[in-house]
Amino acid sequence: MSAQIILQNANVVTVDSEDSIHTSIAIEGKRIMALGSDKQMERLAGPDTIVLDMEGRTITPGLVDSHNHTCEYGFSELVLDLRYPAVTCIQDIVDKVREATETKPKGTWIRGVGWDDALLDEKRPPTRQDLDPISPDHPVILHAQTPVQVANSYALDLVDAKYNQDYDGQLLDHEVSFKIRLLARDYTVEECKEAILRAQEALFKVGVTAQKEAGATDTMIKAYRSLHDEDRLDIRSFLMIGIHNGQTTVKLAREAVQKYVPEGDDKLYLGAVKCSFDGSGGNRTAWLYEPWNRNYTETDGDNTGSPIIPEPDTYPEIAKIIHGAGFQIGAHCVGDQTIDRYIDAIEAAIKDTPRTNCRHSVIHNNLPTDYALRKETTMGDNIVIEATSAYLYFIGDSYAGSFGPNRSRRLIPLRTLMDRGVIVGNGCDWNTCFINPLHGLYAAITRKPRKGVYGDQPFGTDECISPMQALKTYTWNSAYCMFWEDNIGSLEPGKYADLVIWGKNPLTADPEEMLDIKVEATMVDGKWVYNA
Repeated sequence: MSAQIILQNANVVTVDSEDSIHTSIAIEGKRIMALGSDKQMERLAGPDTIVLDMEGRTITPGLVDSHNHTCEYGFSELVLDLRYPAVTCIQDIVDKVREATETKPKGTWIRGVGWDDALLDEKRPPTRQDLDPISPDHPVILHAQTPVQVANSYALDLVDAKYNQDYDGQLLDHEVSFKIRLLARDYTVEECKEAILRAQEALFKVGVTAQKEAGATDTMIKAYRSLHDEDRLDIRSFLMIGIHNGQTTVKLAREAVQKYVPEGDDKLYLGAVKCSFDGSGGNRTAWLYEPWNRNYTETDGDNTGSPIIPEPDTYPEIAKIIHGAGFQIGAHCVGDQTIDRYIDAIEAAIKDTPRTNCRHSVIHNNLPTDYALRKETTMGDNIVIEATSAYLYFIGDSYAGSFGPNRSRRLIPLRTLMDRGVIVGNGCDWNTCFINPLHGLYAAITRKPRKGVYGDQPFGTDECISPMQALKTYTWNSAYCMFWEDNIGSLEPGKYADLVIWGKNPLTADPEEMLDIKVEATMVDGKWVYNA
Protein backbone atom coordinates (compact mmCIF):
# COMPACT_ATOMS: atom_id res chain seq x y z
CA MET A 1 0.00 0.00 0.00
CA SER A 2 1.30 3.46 -0.90
CA ALA A 3 1.23 6.48 1.36
CA GLN A 4 -1.12 9.33 0.57
CA ILE A 5 1.25 12.03 1.89
CA ILE A 6 4.94 11.95 2.76
CA LEU A 7 6.57 14.83 4.64
CA GLN A 8 10.34 14.53 4.26
CA ASN A 9 13.53 16.44 5.06
CA ALA A 10 11.97 17.38 8.39
CA ASN A 11 12.76 17.31 12.09
CA VAL A 12 9.95 15.03 13.26
CA VAL A 13 9.65 15.18 17.07
CA THR A 14 7.52 12.14 17.89
CA VAL A 15 7.06 12.51 21.71
CA ASP A 16 6.95 8.71 21.82
CA SER A 17 8.25 6.74 24.82
CA GLU A 18 11.84 7.23 23.65
CA ASP A 19 11.45 10.80 22.35
CA SER A 20 12.50 9.53 18.90
CA ILE A 21 13.40 11.95 16.14
CA HIS A 22 12.92 11.11 12.44
CA THR A 23 13.29 12.98 9.17
CA SER A 24 10.20 11.71 7.39
CA ILE A 25 6.61 10.72 8.11
CA ALA A 26 4.19 8.84 5.84
CA ILE A 27 0.42 9.26 6.11
CA GLU A 28 -2.36 7.16 4.65
CA GLY A 29 -5.93 8.30 5.11
CA LYS A 30 -6.52 9.60 8.63
CA ARG A 31 -3.59 7.79 10.23
CA ILE A 32 0.19 7.71 10.36
CA MET A 33 1.53 4.90 8.21
CA ALA A 34 5.21 4.97 9.15
CA LEU A 35 8.12 7.14 10.30
CA GLY A 36 11.80 6.92 9.52
CA SER A 37 14.47 8.30 7.22
CA ASP A 38 13.72 9.95 3.91
CA LYS A 39 14.97 6.85 2.09
CA GLN A 40 12.79 4.53 4.13
CA MET A 41 9.66 6.60 3.52
CA GLU A 42 10.38 7.02 -0.20
CA ARG A 43 9.80 3.27 -0.54
CA LEU A 44 6.17 3.91 0.47
CA ALA A 45 5.61 6.46 -2.29
CA GLY A 46 3.33 5.54 -5.17
CA PRO A 47 2.38 7.39 -8.36
CA ASP A 48 -0.29 9.43 -6.55
CA THR A 49 1.64 10.11 -3.33
CA ILE A 50 2.08 13.78 -2.44
CA VAL A 51 5.68 14.25 -1.31
CA LEU A 52 6.41 17.55 0.46
CA ASP A 53 9.90 18.85 1.26
CA MET A 54 9.81 20.40 4.75
CA GLU A 55 13.22 22.05 4.26
CA GLY A 56 14.27 21.12 7.79
CA ARG A 57 11.17 22.41 9.56
CA THR A 58 10.13 20.90 12.87
CA ILE A 59 7.01 18.72 13.05
CA THR A 60 5.41 17.84 16.39
CA PRO A 61 2.20 16.11 17.40
CA GLY A 62 -0.84 18.33 17.36
CA LEU A 63 -1.08 20.15 20.68
CA VAL A 64 -3.69 18.97 23.15
CA ASP A 65 -5.22 21.50 25.55
CA SER A 66 -6.48 19.76 28.69
CA HIS A 67 -8.38 22.73 30.11
CA ASN A 68 -10.04 25.41 28.03
CA HIS A 69 -13.33 27.27 27.77
CA THR A 70 -13.40 26.90 24.03
CA CYS A 71 -16.98 27.83 23.26
CA GLU A 72 -16.69 30.93 25.42
CA TYR A 73 -13.53 31.89 23.53
CA GLY A 74 -15.57 31.75 20.35
CA PHE A 75 -17.59 34.69 21.65
CA SER A 76 -14.47 36.73 22.45
CA GLU A 77 -14.83 39.03 19.46
CA LEU A 78 -17.99 40.32 21.15
CA VAL A 79 -16.12 41.00 24.39
CA LEU A 80 -13.90 43.96 25.37
CA ASP A 81 -10.24 43.01 25.78
CA LEU A 82 -9.10 44.58 29.04
CA ARG A 83 -5.71 42.89 29.30
CA TYR A 84 -2.38 44.51 30.02
CA PRO A 85 -0.59 46.20 28.24
CA ALA A 86 -3.53 47.53 26.19
CA VAL A 87 -5.11 48.48 29.51
CA THR A 88 -2.85 50.00 32.17
CA CYS A 89 -5.25 52.01 34.34
CA ILE A 90 -8.90 52.33 35.39
CA GLN A 91 -9.46 55.17 32.92
CA ASP A 92 -8.52 52.84 30.05
CA ILE A 93 -11.25 50.44 31.18
CA VAL A 94 -13.79 53.25 31.52
CA ASP A 95 -12.93 54.55 28.04
CA LYS A 96 -13.45 51.10 26.47
CA VAL A 97 -16.82 50.65 28.17
CA ARG A 98 -17.89 54.15 27.14
CA GLU A 99 -16.97 53.42 23.50
CA ALA A 100 -19.04 50.21 23.64
CA THR A 101 -22.10 52.07 24.94
CA GLU A 102 -21.93 54.32 21.88
CA THR A 103 -22.29 51.41 19.44
CA LYS A 104 -24.47 48.87 21.28
CA PRO A 105 -28.28 49.26 21.51
CA LYS A 106 -29.58 50.28 24.91
CA GLY A 107 -30.26 47.34 27.19
CA THR A 108 -27.71 45.01 25.54
CA TRP A 109 -24.88 43.51 27.53
CA ILE A 110 -21.36 44.91 27.58
CA ARG A 111 -18.82 42.27 28.61
CA GLY A 112 -15.13 42.62 29.15
CA VAL A 113 -12.33 40.28 30.18
CA GLY A 114 -8.75 40.40 31.32
CA TRP A 115 -8.26 43.24 33.79
CA ASP A 116 -5.70 42.55 36.51
CA ASP A 117 -5.51 45.01 39.40
CA ALA A 118 -1.89 43.96 40.07
CA LEU A 119 -0.98 45.46 36.69
CA LEU A 120 -3.18 48.58 36.87
CA ASP A 121 -1.61 51.89 37.91
CA GLU A 122 -4.14 52.26 40.72
CA LYS A 123 -3.48 48.71 42.05
CA ARG A 124 -7.21 48.24 42.59
CA PRO A 125 -10.11 46.67 40.70
CA PRO A 126 -12.57 48.75 38.64
CA THR A 127 -15.77 49.43 40.59
CA ARG A 128 -19.48 50.00 40.09
CA GLN A 129 -18.80 53.66 40.87
CA ASP A 130 -16.34 53.83 37.93
CA LEU A 131 -18.83 52.23 35.55
CA ASP A 132 -22.24 53.65 36.46
CA PRO A 133 -21.73 57.23 35.18
CA ILE A 134 -20.83 56.06 31.67
CA SER A 135 -23.19 53.06 31.38
CA PRO A 136 -26.62 54.00 32.76
CA ASP A 137 -28.43 52.29 29.85
CA HIS A 138 -26.42 49.04 29.55
CA PRO A 139 -25.78 46.09 31.85
CA VAL A 140 -22.02 45.65 32.27
CA ILE A 141 -19.98 42.74 33.60
CA LEU A 142 -16.18 42.84 33.49
CA HIS A 143 -14.20 39.67 34.22
CA ALA A 144 -10.69 39.82 35.62
CA GLN A 145 -8.00 37.44 34.41
CA THR A 146 -8.80 35.51 37.58
CA PRO A 147 -12.34 34.29 38.43
CA VAL A 148 -13.42 37.74 39.64
CA GLN A 149 -16.10 40.00 38.17
CA VAL A 150 -17.38 43.52 38.67
CA ALA A 151 -20.87 44.61 37.55
CA ASN A 152 -22.57 47.95 37.20
CA SER A 153 -25.87 48.89 38.88
CA TYR A 154 -27.92 48.09 35.76
CA ALA A 155 -26.69 44.46 35.80
CA LEU A 156 -27.21 44.12 39.55
CA ASP A 157 -30.76 45.45 39.29
CA LEU A 158 -31.60 42.78 36.68
CA VAL A 159 -31.16 40.07 39.32
CA ASP A 160 -32.65 42.12 42.17
CA ALA A 161 -29.33 42.16 43.99
CA LYS A 162 -29.39 43.98 47.32
CA TYR A 163 -26.58 46.52 47.63
CA ASN A 164 -25.92 49.75 49.48
CA GLN A 165 -24.42 53.00 48.27
CA ASP A 166 -20.87 52.00 49.19
CA TYR A 167 -20.96 48.61 47.45
CA ASP A 168 -18.26 48.52 44.78
CA GLY A 169 -19.90 45.98 42.44
CA GLN A 170 -17.46 43.10 43.05
CA LEU A 171 -19.43 39.87 42.59
CA LEU A 172 -18.31 38.07 45.72
CA ASP A 173 -21.77 36.62 46.35
CA HIS A 174 -21.66 33.40 44.30
CA GLU A 175 -25.41 33.26 43.76
CA VAL A 176 -25.58 36.84 42.43
CA SER A 177 -22.49 36.24 40.31
CA PHE A 178 -23.97 33.06 38.83
CA LYS A 179 -27.29 34.74 37.98
CA ILE A 180 -25.61 37.70 36.26
CA ARG A 181 -23.25 35.50 34.27
CA LEU A 182 -26.14 33.34 33.10
CA LEU A 183 -27.99 36.41 31.84
CA ALA A 184 -24.91 37.76 30.10
CA ARG A 185 -24.29 34.39 28.38
CA ASP A 186 -27.82 33.46 27.36
CA TYR A 187 -26.71 31.96 24.02
CA THR A 188 -28.69 29.77 21.64
CA VAL A 189 -27.50 26.45 20.20
CA GLU A 190 -26.89 28.08 16.81
CA GLU A 191 -24.89 30.90 18.41
CA CYS A 192 -22.79 28.34 20.28
CA LYS A 193 -22.18 26.37 17.08
CA GLU A 194 -20.82 29.45 15.35
CA ALA A 195 -18.68 30.26 18.40
CA ILE A 196 -17.20 26.75 18.43
CA LEU A 197 -16.35 27.01 14.73
CA ARG A 198 -14.64 30.37 15.32
CA ALA A 199 -12.70 28.92 18.24
CA GLN A 200 -11.78 25.83 16.22
CA GLU A 201 -10.25 27.98 13.50
CA ALA A 202 -8.31 30.05 16.04
CA LEU A 203 -6.99 26.97 17.85
CA PHE A 204 -5.77 25.39 14.61
CA LYS A 205 -3.76 28.58 13.96
CA VAL A 206 -1.80 27.99 17.17
CA GLY A 207 -1.40 24.24 16.64
CA VAL A 208 -4.10 22.91 18.96
CA THR A 209 -5.82 19.85 17.46
CA ALA A 210 -7.65 18.54 20.55
CA GLN A 211 -9.19 20.26 23.54
CA LYS A 212 -11.08 19.62 26.75
CA GLU A 213 -14.12 21.86 27.15
CA ALA A 214 -13.93 22.60 30.87
CA GLY A 215 -17.55 23.04 31.84
CA ALA A 216 -20.10 22.70 29.05
CA THR A 217 -23.69 23.79 29.51
CA ASP A 218 -26.61 21.82 28.06
CA THR A 219 -26.72 24.31 25.19
CA MET A 220 -23.01 23.87 24.46
CA ILE A 221 -23.33 20.07 24.52
CA LYS A 222 -26.17 20.27 22.00
CA ALA A 223 -24.07 22.57 19.81
CA TYR A 224 -21.04 20.26 19.85
CA ARG A 225 -23.18 17.24 19.04
CA SER A 226 -24.94 19.04 16.22
CA LEU A 227 -21.63 20.09 14.64
CA HIS A 228 -20.35 16.52 14.96
CA ASP A 229 -23.47 15.13 13.31
CA GLU A 230 -23.02 17.66 10.50
CA ASP A 231 -19.34 16.62 10.11
CA ARG A 232 -18.20 20.17 10.84
CA LEU A 233 -16.40 19.50 14.12
CA ASP A 234 -12.76 19.00 13.15
CA ILE A 235 -11.10 19.69 16.49
CA ARG A 236 -11.15 16.71 18.84
CA SER A 237 -13.27 17.70 21.81
CA PHE A 238 -13.62 16.05 25.20
CA LEU A 239 -16.53 17.62 27.08
CA MET A 240 -16.95 18.14 30.80
CA ILE A 241 -20.48 18.73 32.08
CA GLY A 242 -20.32 21.99 33.99
CA ILE A 243 -21.61 22.10 37.55
CA HIS A 244 -19.00 24.67 38.58
CA ASN A 245 -19.27 28.49 38.70
CA GLY A 246 -19.96 28.35 42.43
CA GLN A 247 -22.81 25.92 41.94
CA THR A 248 -21.14 22.56 42.67
CA THR A 249 -23.74 20.79 44.78
CA VAL A 250 -24.96 17.26 45.47
CA LYS A 251 -28.21 18.14 43.68
CA LEU A 252 -26.45 19.27 40.50
CA ALA A 253 -24.13 16.26 40.56
CA ARG A 254 -27.14 13.94 40.67
CA GLU A 255 -28.90 15.84 37.89
CA ALA A 256 -25.79 15.67 35.67
CA VAL A 257 -25.39 11.89 35.92
CA GLN A 258 -29.13 11.33 35.47
CA LYS A 259 -29.18 13.46 32.33
CA TYR A 260 -26.00 12.15 30.67
CA VAL A 261 -23.86 9.03 30.38
CA PRO A 262 -20.22 8.80 29.26
CA GLU A 263 -20.34 8.36 25.48
CA GLY A 264 -18.83 9.45 22.19
CA ASP A 265 -16.00 8.65 19.81
CA ASP A 266 -12.47 9.76 18.93
CA LYS A 267 -13.68 13.16 17.74
CA LEU A 268 -16.28 14.07 20.38
CA TYR A 269 -16.59 12.45 23.79
CA LEU A 270 -18.66 13.45 26.82
CA GLY A 271 -16.75 11.91 29.68
CA ALA A 272 -16.30 14.13 32.73
CA VAL A 273 -18.07 16.42 35.19
CA LYS A 274 -16.47 19.76 36.05
CA CYS A 275 -16.68 20.85 39.68
CA SER A 276 -15.23 23.88 41.43
CA PHE A 277 -14.26 23.67 45.08
CA ASP A 278 -12.52 26.96 45.79
CA GLY A 279 -11.80 30.41 44.42
CA SER A 280 -8.78 32.15 42.96
CA GLY A 281 -5.26 33.12 43.89
CA GLY A 282 -5.67 36.44 42.16
CA ASN A 283 -8.34 37.73 44.54
CA ARG A 284 -7.22 35.65 47.53
CA THR A 285 -10.37 33.51 47.72
CA ALA A 286 -8.83 30.05 47.24
CA TRP A 287 -8.86 28.01 50.44
CA LEU A 288 -5.52 27.93 52.27
CA TYR A 289 -4.29 26.65 55.61
CA GLU A 290 -2.36 29.87 56.32
CA PRO A 291 -3.47 33.49 55.67
CA TRP A 292 -2.94 35.05 52.29
CA ASN A 293 -0.25 37.60 51.56
CA ARG A 294 -0.70 41.07 50.12
CA ASN A 295 1.92 42.96 48.11
CA TYR A 296 4.18 39.88 48.34
CA THR A 297 5.48 40.33 51.91
CA GLU A 298 2.48 41.69 53.84
CA THR A 299 -0.19 39.46 55.40
CA ASP A 300 -3.84 39.78 54.43
CA GLY A 301 -5.10 39.73 58.01
CA ASP A 302 -6.60 36.37 58.93
CA ASN A 303 -7.97 35.73 55.41
CA THR A 304 -7.37 32.11 54.44
CA GLY A 305 -9.96 32.13 51.66
CA SER A 306 -12.78 29.63 51.76
CA PRO A 307 -14.50 26.82 49.87
CA ILE A 308 -16.49 28.23 46.96
CA ILE A 309 -19.53 26.39 48.30
CA PRO A 310 -20.45 26.64 51.97
CA GLU A 311 -20.63 22.87 52.53
CA PRO A 312 -17.14 21.38 52.05
CA ASP A 313 -18.35 18.27 53.85
CA THR A 314 -20.33 17.46 50.67
CA TYR A 315 -17.17 16.96 48.56
CA PRO A 316 -17.09 13.18 49.24
CA GLU A 317 -20.76 12.76 48.35
CA ILE A 318 -20.36 14.75 45.12
CA ALA A 319 -17.30 12.67 44.19
CA LYS A 320 -19.12 9.39 44.91
CA ILE A 321 -22.05 10.35 42.69
CA ILE A 322 -19.88 11.30 39.72
CA HIS A 323 -17.41 8.43 40.12
CA GLY A 324 -20.20 5.91 40.65
CA ALA A 325 -21.77 6.91 37.33
CA GLY A 326 -18.53 6.12 35.48
CA PHE A 327 -17.53 9.70 34.76
CA GLN A 328 -14.14 11.26 35.24
CA ILE A 329 -14.24 13.90 37.98
CA GLY A 330 -12.49 17.21 37.33
CA ALA A 331 -12.35 19.80 40.08
CA HIS A 332 -10.92 23.30 40.11
CA CYS A 333 -8.56 23.29 43.12
CA VAL A 334 -6.14 26.15 43.74
CA GLY A 335 -5.56 26.29 47.51
CA ASP A 336 -3.64 23.71 49.55
CA GLN A 337 -6.56 22.95 51.89
CA THR A 338 -8.95 22.43 48.96
CA ILE A 339 -6.56 20.08 47.17
CA ASP A 340 -6.13 17.91 50.27
CA ARG A 341 -9.89 17.64 50.83
CA TYR A 342 -10.62 16.88 47.17
CA ILE A 343 -8.02 14.11 46.99
CA ASP A 344 -9.48 12.56 50.15
CA ALA A 345 -12.92 12.74 48.50
CA ILE A 346 -11.62 10.94 45.40
CA GLU A 347 -10.08 8.20 47.55
CA ALA A 348 -13.36 7.73 49.42
CA ALA A 349 -15.29 7.50 46.15
CA ILE A 350 -12.94 4.84 44.76
CA LYS A 351 -13.17 2.89 48.00
CA ASP A 352 -16.96 3.08 47.80
CA THR A 353 -17.08 1.93 44.16
CA PRO A 354 -13.74 0.25 43.36
CA ARG A 355 -12.40 1.04 39.89
CA THR A 356 -8.95 1.51 38.40
CA ASN A 357 -7.72 3.86 35.69
CA CYS A 358 -10.23 6.55 36.72
CA ARG A 359 -7.87 9.44 35.91
CA HIS A 360 -9.84 11.81 38.12
CA SER A 361 -8.40 15.26 37.62
CA VAL A 362 -7.02 17.85 40.00
CA ILE A 363 -7.48 20.95 37.86
CA HIS A 364 -4.78 23.62 38.33
CA ASN A 365 -3.35 21.94 41.48
CA ASN A 366 -1.56 25.20 42.23
CA LEU A 367 -0.39 24.70 45.80
CA PRO A 368 -0.29 21.01 46.72
CA THR A 369 0.95 20.11 50.19
CA ASP A 370 3.49 17.36 50.79
CA TYR A 371 0.50 15.20 51.74
CA ALA A 372 -1.17 15.92 48.41
CA LEU A 373 2.02 15.26 46.45
CA ARG A 374 2.40 11.86 48.15
CA LYS A 375 -1.22 10.97 47.39
CA GLU A 376 -0.96 12.17 43.78
CA THR A 377 2.09 9.97 43.38
CA THR A 378 0.69 6.80 45.00
CA MET A 379 -2.77 6.96 43.40
CA GLY A 380 -1.25 6.06 40.02
CA ASP A 381 -3.73 5.88 37.15
CA ASN A 382 -6.61 6.96 39.38
CA ILE A 383 -5.47 10.59 39.29
CA VAL A 384 -4.08 13.12 36.81
CA ILE A 385 -3.11 16.77 37.11
CA GLU A 386 -4.46 19.27 34.59
CA ALA A 387 -2.17 22.21 35.24
CA THR A 388 -2.21 25.72 33.85
CA SER A 389 1.44 26.72 33.73
CA ALA A 390 0.51 29.89 31.79
CA TYR A 391 -0.86 31.28 35.07
CA LEU A 392 2.75 31.92 36.06
CA TYR A 393 3.04 34.28 33.11
CA PHE A 394 -0.35 35.94 32.73
CA ILE A 395 -1.33 36.34 36.38
CA GLY A 396 2.08 35.66 37.88
CA ASP A 397 2.47 39.17 39.24
CA SER A 398 -0.88 38.93 40.99
CA TYR A 399 -0.09 35.40 42.19
CA ALA A 400 3.31 36.36 43.60
CA GLY A 401 1.78 39.26 45.50
CA SER A 402 -0.96 37.05 46.96
CA PHE A 403 0.94 33.81 47.69
CA GLY A 404 4.04 35.56 49.05
CA PRO A 405 7.74 34.69 48.81
CA ASN A 406 7.61 31.26 50.49
CA ARG A 407 4.52 29.73 48.88
CA SER A 408 5.41 31.15 45.46
CA ARG A 409 8.48 28.91 45.33
CA ARG A 410 6.33 25.77 45.43
CA LEU A 411 3.52 27.06 43.25
CA ILE A 412 2.59 24.80 40.30
CA PRO A 413 5.39 22.28 41.01
CA LEU A 414 5.64 20.70 37.56
CA ARG A 415 9.14 19.32 38.00
CA THR A 416 8.37 17.61 41.31
CA LEU A 417 5.23 16.04 39.90
CA MET A 418 6.84 14.84 36.68
CA ASP A 419 9.93 13.53 38.47
CA ARG A 420 7.58 11.42 40.60
CA GLY A 421 5.85 10.00 37.54
CA VAL A 422 2.55 11.85 37.93
CA ILE A 423 0.86 12.53 34.59
CA VAL A 424 0.58 16.30 34.17
CA GLY A 425 -1.48 17.73 31.33
CA ASN A 426 -1.57 21.42 30.49
CA GLY A 427 -4.18 23.89 29.30
CA CYS A 428 -4.66 27.59 28.73
CA ASP A 429 -7.88 28.19 30.70
CA TRP A 430 -9.13 31.04 28.54
CA ASN A 431 -10.02 33.80 29.48
CA THR A 432 -7.41 33.90 32.20
CA CYS A 433 -4.73 33.15 29.60
CA PHE A 434 -4.40 33.43 25.83
CA ILE A 435 -5.19 30.30 23.82
CA ASN A 436 -1.68 29.99 22.35
CA PRO A 437 0.03 27.06 24.14
CA LEU A 438 3.43 28.70 23.65
CA HIS A 439 2.64 30.85 26.69
CA GLY A 440 2.19 27.70 28.76
CA LEU A 441 5.41 26.20 27.39
CA TYR A 442 7.33 29.41 28.08
CA ALA A 443 6.00 29.63 31.64
CA ALA A 444 6.77 25.97 32.36
CA ILE A 445 10.35 26.43 31.14
CA THR A 446 11.12 29.83 32.72
CA ARG A 447 8.54 30.45 35.53
CA LYS A 448 8.71 34.16 34.71
CA PRO A 449 5.70 36.47 35.22
CA ARG A 450 4.59 38.90 32.55
CA LYS A 451 5.64 42.20 34.12
CA GLY A 452 7.93 41.30 37.02
CA VAL A 453 6.29 43.48 39.67
CA TYR A 454 8.12 41.51 42.39
CA GLY A 455 11.14 40.61 40.28
CA ASP A 456 11.44 38.38 37.23
CA GLN A 457 11.83 35.15 39.27
CA PRO A 458 9.45 35.38 42.25
CA PHE A 459 8.66 31.66 41.78
CA GLY A 460 12.29 30.56 41.63
CA THR A 461 13.64 28.11 39.08
CA ASP A 462 13.62 24.82 41.04
CA GLU A 463 10.34 23.76 39.43
CA CYS A 464 11.32 24.69 35.85
CA ILE A 465 11.06 21.82 33.37
CA SER A 466 12.81 21.19 30.06
CA PRO A 467 11.34 22.18 26.69
CA MET A 468 10.69 18.50 25.87
CA GLN A 469 8.93 17.95 29.19
CA ALA A 470 6.86 21.08 28.61
CA LEU A 471 5.90 19.86 25.12
CA LYS A 472 4.89 16.50 26.59
CA THR A 473 2.44 18.23 28.99
CA TYR A 474 0.73 19.71 25.93
CA THR A 475 0.74 16.50 23.86
CA TRP A 476 0.84 12.92 25.17
CA ASN A 477 0.11 13.83 28.79
CA SER A 478 -2.96 15.91 27.94
CA ALA A 479 -4.16 13.17 25.59
CA TYR A 480 -3.85 10.76 28.54
CA CYS A 481 -6.01 13.10 30.63
CA MET A 482 -8.73 12.52 28.01
CA PHE A 483 -8.16 8.74 27.66
CA TRP A 484 -7.00 9.36 24.08
CA GLU A 485 -3.28 8.56 24.36
CA ASP A 486 -3.64 5.44 22.17
CA ASN A 487 -4.78 7.57 19.24
CA ILE A 488 -3.21 11.03 19.62
CA GLY A 489 -0.54 12.88 21.60
CA SER A 490 2.49 11.40 19.83
CA LEU A 491 3.49 10.66 16.25
CA GLU A 492 3.53 6.87 15.93
CA PRO A 493 2.33 4.36 13.33
CA GLY A 494 -1.41 3.71 13.64
CA LYS A 495 -2.20 6.95 15.45
CA TYR A 496 -4.24 9.71 13.87
CA ALA A 497 -2.26 12.08 11.65
CA ASP A 498 -2.71 15.13 13.90
CA LEU A 499 0.41 17.25 13.62
CA VAL A 500 1.88 20.76 13.54
CA ILE A 501 4.57 22.25 11.30
CA TRP A 502 6.51 25.04 13.01
CA GLY A 503 8.34 28.00 11.53
CA LYS A 504 11.04 27.56 14.17
CA ASN A 505 11.85 24.66 16.48
CA PRO A 506 10.18 25.46 19.84
CA LEU A 507 12.45 22.95 21.60
CA THR A 508 15.72 24.69 20.70
CA ALA A 509 14.61 28.33 20.42
CA ASP A 510 15.75 30.85 23.01
CA PRO A 511 12.90 30.87 25.55
CA GLU A 512 12.68 34.64 25.27
CA GLU A 513 11.91 34.24 21.57
CA MET A 514 9.42 31.40 22.05
CA LEU A 515 6.30 33.58 22.13
CA ASP A 516 7.09 34.86 18.63
CA ILE A 517 7.22 31.40 17.00
CA LYS A 518 4.48 30.81 14.42
CA VAL A 519 2.64 27.72 13.31
CA GLU A 520 2.96 27.25 9.54
CA ALA A 521 0.45 24.43 9.12
CA THR A 522 -1.81 22.15 11.15
CA MET A 523 -3.16 18.74 10.17
CA VAL A 524 -6.01 16.70 11.70
CA ASP A 525 -6.97 13.23 10.46
CA GLY A 526 -4.46 13.57 7.61
CA LYS A 527 -6.23 16.72 6.37
CA TRP A 528 -4.74 20.21 6.38
CA VAL A 529 -6.94 22.38 8.58
CA TYR A 530 -4.65 25.41 8.65
CA ASN A 531 -1.99 26.83 6.34
CA ALA A 532 -0.29 30.13 7.09
